[in-house]
Amino acid sequence: MIACNISRVFGFEHCLGEFEARSSNEAGERSANVDWLDSTPAIATTLSYADLLRTIAPTVRAYSIVSFVLNIVIAYMIYKLVQRRNTHFARQNLLYEDLMNTAEEWVTKKGVQMNASIGLNNLDRIAKDARVCESEKSAILWVMLTLAGTSLPAATLSAGSAGAGLLPLLAVLYVYYFLMKDFYKHERREDQFIRDLLGAFAISGLNVSLPYRNPPLPDRSFALYLVLSVVTVGFFWVYWVYALLNDPNNHFRQQMLIEDTIMAQLSAPMTASTPVPSTPPS
Repeated sequence: MIACNISRVFGFEHCLGEFEARSSNEAGERSANVDWLDSTPAIATTLSYADLLRTIAPTVRAYSIVSFVLNIVIAYMIYKLVQRRNTHFARQNLLYEDLMNTAEEWVTKKGVQMNASIGLNNLDRIAKDARVCESEKSAILWVMLTLAGTSLPAATLSAGSAGAGLLPLLAVLYVYYFLMKDFYKHERREDQFIRDLLGAFAISGLNVSLPYRNPPLPDRSFALYLVLSVVTVGFFWVYWVYALLNDPNNHFRQQMLIEDTIMAQLSAPMTASTPVPSTPPS
């Protein structure tokens, strides 16, 4: 990544030096063979190109520095996001197990195992699916993929006609696609688990009401975001990164409220149904 940015800057300045040297030699050869008045327009044009390259050199250098710093910041945020994702998903899998055991104990106590069997089977299937699809991911690997692909605008511009920049571009796009879809699928799976859990409790006579997600995570179109990033020459990419970080934060906040509500509404009935041991006679 660092080498990529530095090579862009120094490679550009090297090309500028070669261009100026070549222009000077060509101007000398023309002045020896043709009349000065005839060669004046060509020399003026050559000098204007050299001036143009010299003028944009600081801009290219500044872009490379800003791109490097921005990539480091985004890579760090992705590292923290993947770490938080792993912690949250592992915690949710443990919560699924606890809630399934609670539901099985409750329906058994009420004698409605047969009526609630479909809901309990669905809970078990969703929990197993979550353990497979929501396994721990390496935060270091995702950071390496992000840095390998640099930023989306830089990777897009570096993808030449020969496809030299295609692999870095695919690397960063894979990271973005994974982060866009991972939390969306997790939330839909989580909502289905809660619906089946509440259904099992309702069969046993325990009604639990929960707040709705407001708003739920949207199913963002990867293809649309990619096209908009290319059309806007990378400016839309800034919003794309913002959405990747903001969606999980919204999910974490709403999930905390839902879990607190479930625990609060289940704790009272469970405590009341637990028999209090009698005091032994003195």
